[in-house]
Amino acid sequence: MVGIALANTALQASKLDVSALTKITPKLEAACARNKYGLSEAECRKKISERKDECAQHTARQYPGELGNVDRMRAVVSTYVDCILDK
Repeated sequence: MVGIALANTALQASKLDVSALTKITPKLEAACARNKYGLSEAECRKKISERKDECAQHTARQYPGELGNVDRMRAVVSTYVDCILDK
């Protein structure tokens, strides 16, 4: 029973992470001109559009853990942005 509860908690955390990452996407789009990846604004926006959903799911699966942990969330956001723009 404990294993199921832990799995359910991890899934809920992932859904919350995906939701949070989805909410930062417009801010990421607004900052495209200032990206560190050497992309033009158009290239940046295209990558975001193409990869945002896949990268949100991928990132959320990578970081199960405590919600509300600032260091963890910083890593989550960094991984999400890298996933979208670094490929």
